[in-house]
Amino acid sequence: MSSREAIIELGVAPLSVRQVGEVAAGRARLALSADPGYRARLEASRASLERQLAAGRTIYGVTTGVGESCENVVPVVTP
Repeated sequence: MSSREAIIELGVAPLSVRQVGEVAAGRARLALSADPGYRARLEASRASLERQLAAGRTIYGVTTGVGESCENVVPVVTP
């Protein structure tokens, strides 16, 4: 990737199909929004997920597979 590639911000606004294609093709890279409100929501989501994991809850796509494999348990690995 070059230093002249586009940067697409992940934040409040949804990504377009074109933007996803640009990233997939290597013509753009992603960056998290620095917006404090967005960062606070990310942190709140992370904290909620950690609380649910600590409580032993089943969380679709985190402690289970996705789609037809949603009945498969995925072990949680903590750093």
